[in-house]
Amino acid sequence: MLQDKLWSDRGQKQGRNSLKQALTQLRKAFGADAHTAIQSNGGPIYLDRQNLKIDIFENGSERAGNTIYPKREFLEGIDIADPQFNHWLVEMRTNLAEPSLEQSIAVSDIQAAANAAPVSIGLFPSATDSSDLKAQITAGIIVDRIATGLRYYELVDVHDFREIDGEGDRGCDLLFSCKAVSLADVVSLSFSLRRVGDQMLVWSRQVNLELASLQSFRVSQVTADLVEQIIDRSFKPDIGIQSELHQAARNLLGGIDRLLRRSEPTVDEAINQLIVASELHQTSSAFAWRAYALAHRLEAGSSCVQELREQADALAAKAIETDPYSPLSRTLLTHVYGFVVRDFDRASSLIDPLRHDEPDLPLYHYVKGFLHVYMGEYASARSSGENAMRLGRSHPYNYLFSCLSLAANALSGDFQTAIRIGKQSLKQQSPGTFAFPPTLRYLAASHSNAGDERAAAELFGRVLKRNPDFSLERMDELGAPFPSDDVRQFLRDSLSGAQRSYVRFGGLIRT
Repeated sequence: MLQDKLWSDRGQKQGRNSLKQALTQLRKAFGADAHTAIQSNGGPIYLDRQNLKIDIFENGSERAGNTIYPKREFLEGIDIADPQFNHWLVEMRTNLAEPSLEQSIAVSDIQAAANAAPVSIGLFPSATDSSDLKAQITAGIIVDRIATGLRYYELVDVHDFREIDGEGDRGCDLLFSCKAVSLADVVSLSFSLRRVGDQMLVWSRQVNLELASLQSFRVSQVTADLVEQIIDRSFKPDIGIQSELHQAARNLLGGIDRLLRRSEPTVDEAINQLIVASELHQTSSAFAWRAYALAHRLEAGSSCVQELREQADALAAKAIETDPYSPLSRTLLTHVYGFVVRDFDRASSLIDPLRHDEPDLPLYHYVKGFLHVYMGEYASARSSGENAMRLGRSHPYNYLFSCLSLAANALSGDFQTAIRIGKQSLKQQSPGTFAFPPTLRYLAASHSNAGDERAAAELFGRVLKRNPDFSLERMDELGAPFPSDDVRQFLRDSLSGAQRSYVRFGGLIRT
């Protein structure tokens, strides 16, 4: 019943009264047309298709056989908290977003597709509440099994964003995500598969699992069924992954992942992919990401500093010219002007307008936080760091947000907090040589100031291993990646102590 889906947490009488009130308001909204638009004889309530234009049945929708699949999500943007309604909504979107399993792709079609370029599916970290251990464990088990199943078929490339050592050179066609929440001894998992170019939903499912079933054959049945559905859907012709727009998005994602994943120092390869993306589809964000990538090239110790700044300035101008109001581009370019060009006024002018409608995104708080760092506003930087870490807990590149919080706490003199967060940041990265250099520097500085000489020595050794040309003297050079004089002085003083400890302990380096 309708009232059970919208007011399932209320009694029958209260739910019935709420439904009557809602129908009264709905009829008032339709005005004089209410009697022809809404039909009800005391039983089912429905909209009269003869008198209404309903977009789900219009030409903008996709057809397969006699069934219609809308290009946009059913009831897109609706926000009703009732769990029964949301369960029904997921089922409806799934039914409308894809053909039934009876219409699965033929084996011959799969074989033909396998001979062409494989479809690449990216697996994102599961979205769960940090305190919901039941949901975290269950989602981890199921997604791990799905990843194994997809690889077994050898029909798709699997790019696991959850793996800190994974490669990101090819980009993805489709993005797989999982949301999980537990209630008593049952975990509800919502899965979705979206096209990377425009985030169009191409498949979704919701599964409820009892915790007691995690060690049973039930889990194998569920994951095998999900893998089969994902494979089938990935090769449907309406996915549309051969267009230039899609290939641009794929290269953009691949370039970003190459840039931010720390398993290999592949800044140049990342920039090349971003260039391909911007040539295929000239968007503001593509130019902004190319400019942002130059910050990582500068971090790597480029000797062509002035040339990098000129390139960054030209790309930033192109991004703003293409779309001066893009929040993502303005966020990325804030970092470009703060870190690369070192024009803090220009950086502030780009990000300040976004504060009126502050994006609830970790990258925004990360960039804003480091701008606070460069301007000596460490309390504000700590606040931004906390927001970035909270919002980016499940983000594939969450080490960046931890690094901001590490730096802000270290510069504020709270070395114990900085050390705790710095260790967390290292765990979020690829181990050893290719750890994020700023994390190593600020963590070594924090250990040195806290009097932990052995840890400071070890981390200073990792700084040298990551960049053999690093020296305290080079920190004063124009190309050194320290836009603020105060930050440079803090690191110079702190790392001097770490260097002495490194020499005292005989060049201790963790391999």
